[in-house]
Parts: sequence; C-alpha cells; structure tokens
Amino acid sequence: MSDVDIPPVPHYPFRAAFPPEPRDNMGRTIAYALDFLLDTLDCSPDEPSVPSNEADLRLLPTTDPSMQKDRYSVIIWNDDKHSFDEAIQLICETTSRDRKEAAALAYAIDEHGCEIIDMNTNIPCLLEIARAISKIELGVTIRRAYDTFREQVVVVVIKWLLDIARSRLGTDTLIIHEVIAAELLAPRHHESHTYDSASHIPDLSSEVPNPSRIDWMFLYHTRLWKKPRISLKEMYHDTSLLVLSHLQQARNSHFTAVYPRVVDAYLLVDRETKTSIKYSTLQLFTVPSIASHIARYHGLITRLLDIITNFFTNQIVDKRILNAPGNTTEAAELDVDSFPFKSKRFMPVFSDLRYLYHNEPVQQFIARNPFSIRKFVKVCQLFMYVHPNKGAATNHVEYVTDSWISIFNVTPIAHHQGIWRGPQLGHAFAARQRYLHHRRRYHLAMRVGK
Repeated sequence: MSDVDIPPVPHYPFRAAFPPEPRDNMGRTIAYALDFLLDTLDCSPDEPSVPSNEADLRLLPTTDPSMQKDRYSVIIWNDDKHSFDEAIQLICETTSRDRKEAAALAYAIDEHGCEIIDMNTNIPCLLEIARAISKIELGVTIRRAYDTFREQVVVVVIKWLLDIARSRLGTDTLIIHEVIAAELLAPRHHESHTYDSASHIPDLSSEVPNPSRIDWMFLYHTRLWKKPRISLKEMYHDTSLLVLSHLQQARNSHFTAVYPRVVDAYLLVDRETKTSIKYSTLQLFTVPSIASHIARYHGLITRLLDIITNFFTNQIVDKRILNAPGNTTEAAELDVDSFPFKSKRFMPVFSDLRYLYHNEPVQQFIARNPFSIRKFVKVCQLFMYVHPNKGAATNHVEYVTDSWISIFNVTPIAHHQGIWRGPQLGHAFAARQRYLHHRRRYHLAMRVGK
C-alpha cells in the first residue's frame, strides 16, 4: 500500500463511503500489479537486436529465477517499412508455417505491435531464423520464453488497470482514480530475484533522486509495443487519470524529470514513434500554466536547448544524448554527414520548443532571464551558414554531395518552425523590452518620490 497521500477532490457531491480496509487491499493489489509490470520491463530490450551467438543469448537479462528453462521465442516487431507480403513471405521461408498461418501472424503483428513466430528449445535454429529476418532490417528479438510469457501477462495487467480506471464505486467516479494515482506516485518495490543483478536497470539517480512508479512507466514506455502503449496512454489521458486538477502538477513534474530520457529513446531507439509517450507534450506544453511551471522550476527550456545542441553536434554515446556542460555551444560544430542530420525524427523536438515559446508566461520568464536569451541565441547561431556552397574557381566539379538534402530537411524546421522565425523570438525580445521599460519607469518614479 502506498504512503503517498492523495487529497480528495473538495466539494465532490458524489463521494461514496469506502472503508479503509478494502481501500488498502485495493491499493496493495494495484501496487503489486504495477511492480510486476516494472520488474518484467526491467529485462525487456529498448530496441530489437539479435545476439551474435548462443553464449551472448544466455547472458541477456532475464526474470527467470532458476534460469533452467532453455525454451526461447523469436518475436517479430511491427514497423512502417515492410509490407504484409514481405512479412508473410519471410515467415514462410524461415519457419515451417504455411501461407495462411503466416498471414495470420503478419496481421497480428500489425494489430498488436509484435508476435511470436516460433518457440522451441533448438537455439541454433532460432538464432538462424532471427538472423535471416534481421537481414532485411525487420525488427526481431530472440528471448527466453519465460520472459516473453511475463510480457504477455503485462498486457493483461495493463488492460486490467485501464478497465478499473474506467470503473466507479457506486456514484463515485474519482475514488478508484485516486487509489491508482497514489500507487503510481509511490516508489516501486523490486522482486528480490530480479533485483539481485541490477546492472541492466537504468540509473535514474542523477535525474530523479527518488523515482516513483510513474517515472519508470514513462521511461519504459519505449519497451512496450503498439497495443499496450495505446492502452497506457488512454489510462493517463482519456480517462482523466492523474489529470484531476490537484494532481496535474505532480504528473507534469514527473514527466518533465524524465523528459530528456524520453527524448533520447524517441530520437535514437524507438521502433513505434507514433505511439511514443513523447507526444504527451502536446497536452502539457501548450497549457500556459503548465508551461510556465516547468520552465521556471524545472529548467526545461535550457535542457531542451541542450538536447538540440548535443543531438545535432552528435554528442551521443550508448544511445544517450550526452548532458554536456553549458558552454559546449560555444565550440560546437555541426557535421552534416552524421546520423542526426540524416534522421527525420527531430521535428517533434523543435515542436516541443515551439509549444513552450508560444505561451506568454514563458516569454515573460525568458525576457527576465538573460542566460536563457543568450542560450537561445547561441542555439540559433548553430544553424546559421551551415555547410555553405563553395564556388570552384579553378577545378571542375564532377558531382555534388547529398549533404544538401540533410541541410534542406533540418534548417527550414529550425528557422521557420522550431527556433527563430515566427512570433516566439519577437515576443521574447518584445517582452524583455517591456520589462526593461517598466523597470526604468519604476526606478525613475522612486527617485522622483524621494
């Protein structure tokens, strides 16, 4: 049961009597379900990959306490690159399934986000199947059947959570939401046999000193697949869970704390970007009161500008965008042939910046904060005169590189949508001018009064 105190909604006319004992039992049940979910996802991969050999396969993180079971599963993950015919043909060629069975699997992959195509104890055969699938860059994983089964149970748990979040106790539609919210905002409890070897569990201590379950849920969203992701987003938003007026700030603070990690996953590893939790920013950053709070008390403007700088200067290690010192912008250089410039996922990150800058309270905050303005201008300068054309006065040019395509994709977004064109820059400086004007008038009035 959670120790987090969730205050009841004041003046709610439909409040039902709920004795402490059944409420505590409900909280314990929800807490156990959430901890099971998180303990399972601790060992789930961030992105599809195939071990190079059997020894590496056996070293993968697992929730299996005995590790005596040698049954493994091959799973294909959904993507937008491959057609149904490609998937069906590949399943037929790599397994003993006929076309009808392969078609059923392909449609299940599209509907749910992933599906098991083979499961047995013949590890060399399963590795061969997985390698053949990965050759056409179709997402595939091979893992212990025990872990795969637990992940299937996780889907059932998420459906159950969504179901009870949509339930009510008599006339009271809020009390179950409040119990779920209390457990989400409480710290998690690890299973003893899975936590003994915790090297595979991300270290959140630098970003979130005391992470709660909701922090881990946001962080592990990438490890889920299409159907459970959609169900979780419905639980967070569509059913008003954690969007009760007195819980909004808590939800926003937790999401903002892990936002850099969420962006890392979105830009670098996410296989289902359409269902990414990153898109929650549209509901958060466009609300003036929320945007103002996270800009003032969580430093999100500076962190977002650092993410853009460090991403485009390719400061990426182990699928993480480095949190470099604040003065890196001065010496940062762009490599237009690097991965970040060729990626097309950066546009929503610029959109997040635009959402924040379009709020007048954020503009006022930036106007009163010279450091934010300098940081903002330096990021703008990063994209000025990128990869300029050079005239060949004496040599004949046989061809032109494809770098201009990457430049063409990035700079219009940076200039016209994300950073310096449009109302946000003008509003920020106009707000600063108004602030300085009123401050001068105030000091002048004070001198005249004396």
